Amino acid sequence: MENTTRKKFRLNRKDAIVFGVCSGIAQYCGLKAKTVRILTVLVGIFLTKLVIAAYVITWLIADSEED
Repeated sequence: MENTTRKKFRLNRKDAIVFGVCSGIAQYCGLKAKTVRILTVLVGIFLTKLVIAAYVITWLIADSEED
């Protein structure tokens, strides 16, 4: 049996601008938070309702990062 630890997505409130969703995604994917925020805004220009819905749902169901 292999002992594999699975990375878990969490909101990153330390680097948050609004709720920490974009910074949590950046931390999970190993990207810079600024990059994820820019991509979110660019996609949001074309798919506004979808991005807002996904952001709010993620904020509501994701756990906060433990200090």
